[in-house]
Amino acid sequence: MQQPSEVEKMETVTITMKNAPALYLEADNISPDAFAGKTAAQIAELSVHEGNTTTSALGKYFDVSGGAGATAADTKIIVKGDVKKVKYLGFKMSAGELVIEGTTDLYVGAWMTGGKILAKGDVAAFAATAMKGGEITIEGNAGNYLGAAYRGDWRGMSGGKILVKGNAGSDIGMYMTGGEIVVNGNVENFQITNNKVHDNNNIGIDAIGFEGTASANDQARNGLISGNIVYNIESYGNVAYGTDRSADGIYVDGGKNIVIDRNIVYHCNIGIELASEHSGKSTSGVVMRNNFISFCGVTGIAIGGYNTKRGSTDSCKIMNNTLYSNDTLHSETGDFMIQYDTRYNAFKNNIIYTNNQNVFMSNPFTVNTGNDFDYNLYYVLPGSTHSASFLYQWKNVKYATFAAYKSASGNDTHSLAVDPVLQNLTAFPPDLHIKNTSPAINAGIVVDSVGTYDIDGQLRVSGGIDIGADEYYAGTNVEQEPGEFAKEFFLGQNYPNPFNPTTTIEFSLLKSGHVRLSVTDIQGKEISRLIDENLQRGTYHATFDAKQLPSGVYFYHLKAGDYQQTKHMILLK
Repeated sequence: MQQPSEVEKMETVTITMKNAPALYLEADNISPDAFAGKTAAQIAELSVHEGNTTTSALGKYFDVSGGAGATAADTKIIVKGDVKKVKYLGFKMSAGELVIEGTTDLYVGAWMTGGKILAKGDVAAFAATAMKGGEITIEGNAGNYLGAAYRGDWRGMSGGKILVKGNAGSDIGMYMTGGEIVVNGNVENFQITNNKVHDNNNIGIDAIGFEGTASANDQARNGLISGNIVYNIESYGNVAYGTDRSADGIYVDGGKNIVIDRNIVYHCNIGIELASEHSGKSTSGVVMRNNFISFCGVTGIAIGGYNTKRGSTDSCKIMNNTLYSNDTLHSETGDFMIQYDTRYNAFKNNIIYTNNQNVFMSNPFTVNTGNDFDYNLYYVLPGSTHSASFLYQWKNVKYATFAAYKSASGNDTHSLAVDPVLQNLTAFPPDLHIKNTSPAINAGIVVDSVGTYDIDGQLRVSGGIDIGADEYYAGTNVEQEPGEFAKEFFLGQNYPNPFNPTTTIEFSLLKSGHVRLSVTDIQGKEISRLIDENLQRGTYHATFDAKQLPSGVYFYHLKAGDYQQTKHMILLK
C-alpha cells in the first residue's frame, strides 16, 4: 500500500439533500472542480438539470454550508444522507476529495481523472465509468459495470484505482484498458472480465481477505477473473515498495473460491500469485487455469506466504497453464515459486518452458504438505547456459536433473521433459499456442477443475486433453489468401452447408485490427472461438471442426472493429 503524503488543509463544503427530484437530476457539477473558489451561496446557484429538460439551481435540492478552496485540490465535499435519483457525482473530477456518506445513484466518478472519492454507502451501477485517474473507495456494495465502458462504446476505465469493500455486481471493469481493480473483504460473486490492465506501479487485479474491512466474511470470494490481458506491472519506484519488485499481474491475497481463467499475463514482476499476507489465514479453493504467463521478472506463478510470518495457500488447483521464460531477473526463483506453508494444492497439465537460467521451480521452505504435481511438461531453452546450479528445488533441496527431482520428491510421475513445440516464441508477447506436432496433445489428465473451454474458447476436453492453456484443434486454423486485397468487410456463408464434420468460413477485412470469429449453439452459448487476435487487411478462410458436437443449427459471428455480422450453419451427421 502506498504511503500517505503530507497534504495541506482543505476547505470543506457540506451539502445535504432536502428535496429529492421527481426525475433523475443531472448533477455533474457536484465536484471539487465545479465548487473551487466559490462560497456556499454561489454553489447553491449552480445549474442542475432534472430529467435532462428542466433547469434549476442546485440549492433547490441541497442545503449548502461552508466554502470551497481556491482550487479543486484544496476542496473537500461532504455529501450528507442518501442521494437518490442524482447522477454524475464527481463527474470529470480532477483533484480534491468527495465523501458521500449515504447511498448514491448512477455514474459516480464518471470520466474522473484525479482526486479521491469515498462512498460510505452503497453505490448503484456504472460507477467510475470511463475513469482515467484518481481513486474511488466504496465501503458499501457496488452495482454492476463498475469501471466499465459507457453504454457500449467500449471506453472503459483507462487509469486510476477502484477499491471495493462491500459486495460487487457483475462485469467489474468490463473493457477497461488501464488502471487497477481491487476487491477487498466481504465481496462475493464478482466478475472481473475482458479488460486490459497495464502500466501500473502496483498490483493489476487484486482480490483480498483478512484486512479487517468487514466484521464478518472478510474475504473476497466466489468470483471470476477471466479474459483479461495484464502487462507492464512494475512496483520499482513506487514509494510504498522502494526498489522492491513485487507487484503481481493478478493477486489473490486471502481470497477464497475464485476462478482465474483464460488470462494473458506478461512483463509483470510476478505473473499470478495465490497467497495470504496474514498469519494463520489462507488463500483457499482458487482454481487457476488456461492462462498464458510470460516474461515476468520474479516468477510466473507464486503460491504461499512470502515469509514465515505470513499465511498459507490451501487446496488450490493450478491447471493447464502455459508459462514461458519467467524469472527474467535471473534470481533463481524460476517460473513457479513455492513459498511458505503450502497445503494440498494441485499443479497439473501445465507447460513450463524456462529461459536460459533453467530453473523450473523454487521452494526454499520445508513447510510444504500434500501438494500434488503430475502430468506437466518441462522444457529448457535450447543452447542455454544453465546459469543456475539446479533445475528444481523441493523442500529447500536443489536437484540438477529431472530424474533426481522426481525420485526424491515423488512428484511428476507422468510428466514430460520435452519440447512442447509452441507457435511463435520470437513475438512479444510470444504466441504460446501449440503446433500440431506438440507432444502436449492428449498428454494431460482430465479432472473436474480443468473447465469447459481453453484459452481461446474452444472445448477443453475433446477425447483426451492437452497439456497447457491451448487445446489443439486441427480444424480451427485461419489462412490468408495470398495477394488478396479486401475492398469491404464481408462474412460469407460457410461451405459446405450442411456439413459433417468440417466446414470453411470465408471473411474479408477492410482494415487491420482485432478480429473475433466465434461459434454459438442455438441457445446462444459460445462453443468455440475460432479467432481472437489481430489480423491484417485481407481475405481469410477459417476451418471449423465440429466432430465433437451433435447435429443441429449453429451460428457463427464475426466482429472486426465496428463491423459485426452473424450467419447460421447446419451440422448434419
